[in-house]
Amino acid sequence: MIILFEDYKTEMFDTVMALRQAVFVDEQGADSSAVADEFDKLPSTRFALNIDSDTKCAVATGRLTEYKDGCKLGRIAVLPSERGKGTGKKTVEFLCRAAEDMGAGHIYVNAQLHAVPFYEKLGFKPTGEDEITDIGITHLPMVKE
Repeated sequence: MIILFEDYKTEMFDTVMALRQAVFVDEQGADSSAVADEFDKLPSTRFALNIDSDTKCAVATGRLTEYKDGCKLGRIAVLPSERGKGTGKKTVEFLCRAAEDMGAGHIYVNAQLHAVPFYEKLGFKPTGEDEITDIGITHLPMVKE
């Protein structure tokens, strides 16, 4: 089950932050002060929590924000125990459907370099822009039309 919600001042957002902390900071060594940013507080931002139906625990998260001529996915985090099971794919596809429902013409993501093939399988292509560094991790800007 995937839940989409808007308010960052909720217990659900605390769960989002715990997942980000576990994946980005504890696992990948990102700077903990950068896990939350200004996009989290925008009124147009939506958050997804992927809840395991058996354990009722959150196993993945992501963010959707209005951006340029569409929407931008961000802070996609999947617990290591869930990788390779389709959890990340389901989470990203859910967010893409939500973006389409919002009328997005394009869906953007800054993909960690190791995740570029994952996003390519989901229809994303490099934008041609240079790689960027976010939370201390190199990303490639990608887009899905």
